[in-house]
Amino acid sequence: MLKQRIKQYLKLLKDLKEISLPVTYEDSLHVHHLFVVQLDNRDLVLKKLEEKGIGSGLHYPITLNLQKAYSYLGFGRGSFPIAEKAAEKILSLPMYPGLEKSQIEYTCESLAKIIRG
Repeated sequence: MLKQRIKQYLKLLKDLKEISLPVTYEDSLHVHHLFVVQLDNRDLVLKKLEEKGIGSGLHYPITLNLQKAYSYLGFGRGSFPIAEKAAEKILSLPMYPGLEKSQIEYTCESLAKIIRG
């Protein structure tokens, strides 16, 4: 069921060039517990989605090298520039077993309106 939800998200968001969508492969197994996109102005989009009653989230907003628990390794800011840039852009859209198709449609329509103004 979650795989169908992922396909719906991908179909509805494919023309929204302002975001990067996750890549999935038909011959691979995936638990699809998150649907993470990347976009500029992530924090503003997060706030606007929340105002529309859409719960989105920030999973892994701080890369491991910048977390206090791993500071002893000596990898400071700039050590992993691609991961650090991604951490500033990622946004998890709603994804759970009871998610309705209409909720995904509302999320995608709302996201497009927010991004495009």
